[in-house]
Amino acid sequence: MKRIITFTICVLTLSLNGQEKELKSKNAIISTNNNKSITHEKVDINSPLKVVNLETNKPERQPAYFIDGKYFNQSILKTLNRQFIDSVTVIKEEVTLGNKTYYGQIHIKMKKEYVPKIISLTDLKSKYLKPSPIPTIFIIDNDVVKSDYNEFLIDENYILKIESQVIKIEKEKLNANVIRLVTKTNENIEEANKIWIRGVDTEL
Repeated sequence: MKRIITFTICVLTLSLNGQEKELKSKNAIISTNNNKSITHEKVDINSPLKVVNLETNKPERQPAYFIDGKYFNQSILKTLNRQFIDSVTVIKEEVTLGNKTYYGQIHIKMKKEYVPKIISLTDLKSKYLKPSPIPTIFIIDNDVVKSDYNEFLIDENYILKIESQVIKIEKEKLNANVIRLVTKTNENIEEANKIWIRGVDTEL
């Protein structure tokens, strides 16, 4: 089912934004999308260190996501349990919700026996952790959340563990509470079922 979601989103993106073509040469890979072209230098073990400043702003054109007929922002996909998805329907029609227009619609129907428990990161923090005046950084598995915590929604049922750690670096004047959410992926569950004895891991 995870492959179905990935495939449908890719199809929607490709059909609306045009297909990307790659032209390869000995020294570079040139990608073209519509009228834009970007040259990527090939990388090997002798390549020099590069500094890349990544954009944190979301793209303007996004599809609207609906779960069992109710609209949710894209953040919910991060913790939606794929095993309980019954079907995915893609509608290539624009829809306006509030003051924002979305270029397509993705309708996700969950299995009848599963009811997602949707909560924002802000409410999750208030529910399970003690109040703290220091800034908070959320990490879901290994991905840092860069969106507004009030609007970033998760399925609480898909969270396996919450890890909280205060990071203090005096010289950098850094003081932050790092909260890592571990989801119920097969890999994370397998890791949680291991017992570490004298440096040797043994599965239960």
